[in-house]
Amino acid sequence: MAHISVFETRRLTVKELWFNNVRKPAKIIKITGYPKSTVYDIVNRLKETGNVEHLPCPVNNATTPALMTKKLNSTYPELNVSTRTV
Repeated sequence: MAHISVFETRRLTVKELWFNNVRKPAKIIKITGYPKSTVYDIVNRLKETGNVEHLPCPVNNATTPALMTKKLNSTYPELNVSTRTV
């Protein structure tokens, strides 16, 4: 059986309550005891997308100091960022 993280459990619990017409974040907080910010984040995601799936992180998002310097200097030329700064 796969391990489910605490965060995944919270998302699924709030989703289950939401689909059982418990729509007020304050009531969900009272029932679950979850942190207010967590419940509001999950409820907002449900309102926007109808889902609570965790978005996967991009696998290859590595950036080099040289690339970051180039991007910063092209976006903010007045900063004159060096590779050593990054």
